[in-house]
Amino acid sequence: MGYVARDIDERDKRAKVIRLTLRGAQLVEDSLEVYDAVHAQYALQVGTESLDHLEATLRDAVAQLALDYLPESWTEPEAHLPHIEKLIKIQQ
Repeated sequence: MGYVARDIDERDKRAKVIRLTLRGAQLVEDSLEVYDAVHAQYALQVGTESLDHLEATLRDAVAQLALDYLPESWTEPEAHLPHIEKLIKIQQ
């Protein structure tokens, strides 16, 4: 589909490096824009405080269930941002 590329690792020719392509980085950017728009709409409908409370409650439930197969971003909402921003920046 062209969202990721697999290259040979320059430090270890036996290994592969997986990276986002420009198309993949664009998909991430587009997805974040949609997320922001939907989140803003929900905040308008139920109020920012209620939405924040709902998200915190859901994160607490996930933590208590100890669902270790879920991504870190489910329990730490800002955890994924530096990685995504770095990936997007690399591709530009």
